[in-house]
Amino acid sequence: VSSDQTICYNSIPDDLSLTEQTGEVIRWEQATDAAFTSPVTINETTTTLAGATVGMLTETTYFRAVLQSGICSEVPSDFTVITVIPASIGGLIDGGTTVCEGTNSTDLTLSDYTGDILRWQYSENGGTDWSDIENTSSVYTASNLESTTHFRAVVKNGVCDESFSDEAIINVNPLPRLASSLTPPGICSNTGFYYEHTSNVAETEFYWIREDVAGISTPGNEGSGYPDEVLVNTTSEPIEVIYKYELTANGCTNYEEVRVIVTQSPYLTNEGFAGSICGGTVFSFTPQSNITSGTVYNWTRPADTYGNPENSGTGNPNEVLVNNSEDNITAVSYTHLR
Repeated sequence: VSSDQTICYNSIPDDLSLTEQTGEVIRWEQATDAAFTSPVTINETTTTLAGATVGMLTETTYFRAVLQSGICSEVPSDFTVITVIPASIGGLIDGGTTVCEGTNSTDLTLSDYTGDILRWQYSENGGTDWSDIENTSSVYTASNLESTTHFRAVVKNGVCDESFSDEAIINVNPLPRLASSLTPPGICSNTGFYYEHTSNVAETEFYWIREDVAGISTPGNEGSGYPDEVLVNTTSEPIEVIYKYELTANGCTNYEEVRVIVTQSPYLTNEGFAGSICGGTVFSFTPQSNITSGTVYNWTRPADTYGNPENSGTGNPNEVLVNNSEDNITAVSYTHLR
């Protein structure tokens, strides 16, 4: 009889063929042991026993043909064995959990499976599409997930079809982040800094701290509400002030920094009486500031009753002033805007 076979549980075997025989096939027989202790007759008298005739097998079974030539006694052929192995069972995965986006690590463990683990798979769209993971161990470590991910294992026992395990889901909660600007507009010294913090995650808890900064006389501060305080820069140079934020939502904590530039307010260091000139001559004045670089000097002068119309400009006024009266003008005033 044709070669032995191995099939999966509850499967139909290939056809069995008898060759090199003498005599006629009077029946086929099957049994659960090689000695055919309790054979079961199959009413087939051809040299081929169709798999469909055998039907689905659930245990290892032996087959042979029984022949008779003329008046001679019937004799059995040799036998063939069809080995039935258990179907593939994907098993169960333990370890599904909830983690925070970014740095995370979760061990998934497969149990109660039958067969060999061919690979693991993951899906980032709820199980619609799957991608392979080259892992044949019963344990897989999922690391640094950025979004909720489904996992499963693929198991195959011998000739049986592949089987999927159940799915393990690792839910990934997003890290709370500041949705408000990390670099709000700078402020002038001795003015209020007010910052309305917002987050990408609802119900985020905020905590901030501002440490002492050299050149900022305002003492360090901390809180959970909106920062709202006056910052004083005692130097002539801009100073960066950092608010260190701790944000917590859904068990996830993230740290970010808000940076604001505090610039000393410029003022004229040579304001006051600028001297006297004769009418019809040029008035020249070089403004000077407590901040030596980057200061822009804008000035305005109102019209007067002595023949000087309203004027404005930048830097040195450098203009001719007249006096159409018979009296000395007590003052022509320039206002500098910094």
